[in-house]
Amino acid sequence: MVRRGDLDPLVAACDAEGYAWIPEGLFAGLPAAIAFSNQMLKMKRPASTTDPRTFRGADLLAATRYEEAPALFDIALSDEMLQIAAGHMGEIPVLAKPRLWWTKPEAYGPGGPQLFHIGARTRPVVARQAKFLFAMSDVDEHSGPLNFLPLDISQKIVSAIDYGDGRGSRR
Repeated sequence: MVRRGDLDPLVAACDAEGYAWIPEGLFAGLPAAIAFSNQMLKMKRPASTTDPRTFRGADLLAATRYEEAPALFDIALSDEMLQIAAGHMGEIPVLAKPRLWWTKPEAYGPGGPQLFHIGARTRPVVARQAKFLFAMSDVDEHSGPLNFLPLDISQKIVSAIDYGDGRGSRR
């Protein structure tokens, strides 16, 4: 893999803001991943149930082998994805598993899972991780909004509330 300096601004944005917007067209495999995801959604959504304990909706796919989701593995293991993740983490990343989630719009009423989400804090502490979120369908006023908060604001919110780890105070 040849190092691409044009990806450095994405890594810098992740470090500074806690997230970065990926430029359109960066991942050649994205159209295939979207087509695969929409096929899985059509097949699995009718039988799926949302889990009110997780606030993430229905987990449609948690692939552990390439054959289960080739298009998702192809994008997750692309040179661009690995370079961005490695640059952000400061080490070679390990792919846990590509996942496909479906969240029913307003599944939990106003202020549901789309309003504010931080990954589970009860797991072992991971110093740095990289998560890539791709909307596999259009986000509009009926299925969104999709917002990201800068790192400094997210840290203030986590400090101000009891997020289940005892580090904040409930207000």
